[in-house]
Amino acid sequence: MATLPGDLHHYSFPTLASHVAKINPFADLFVCQQQVRGARFSIVATVIRPCWRFFRAYMVKRGFLDGYPGVYIAVANAFGAFVRYSRLYEVERTKGPKD
Repeated sequence: MATLPGDLHHYSFPTLASHVAKINPFADLFVCQQQVRGARFSIVATVIRPCWRFFRAYMVKRGFLDGYPGVYIAVANAFGAFVRYSRLYEVERTKGPKD
């Protein structure tokens, strides 16, 4: 195995707009996966999961060492989780329970 002599920078999303634009497609995929599993909306998960995602990105993965980019990543992770679980609620409310 070789070691690289410098840092490897990986830019998954070149702009903030491209990052935000991916939230809904990922939320739709999440909703489909949850429906296949038979999982239902949970207010507890909708509140706790985004908080955990922020804490994990900012504290556990030491995002606080990265300054503003670390804050942005932590907030974006939390917001994405909130949108995913909120979309599950929206789909359940508009379509009703499956019988």
